[in-house]
Amino acid sequence: TVWFVLESHPSSLYMMPPWLWRGCFIWHMHMQRKQMVQSSWAYVNAVSSIPGINYHDANTLLQGIGSIDAISKSRKEDILEKTDLSAGKAEAIVKFFNDPTYYMTLKIG
Repeated sequence: TVWFVLESHPSSLYMMPPWLWRGCFIWHMHMQRKQMVQSSWAYVNAVSSIPGINYHDANTLLQGIGSIDAISKSRKEDILEKTDLSAGKAEAIVKFFNDPTYYMTLKIG
């Protein structure tokens, strides 16, 4: 049997059998996936808070453009080229990030 050495504390070494090491690796990959899903969920919630943008539109922006920072710097033409959003929604996104009077006014409905 091959054993792996895991250093968990500077003063001590722990030996792990391969089956336990694989389990730890799978658990680590599961946690990374969970963090990725949670961060994309936070992204979708943030972007869908823009008036007129729903969850589908937010997912489209995530896949087509990427980060919120990239969306905020995008022009209307970039959004239309990289996503399947309508011109009105692309205009609303550009206005939201660039026009303070747009996002500071009350929108009902």
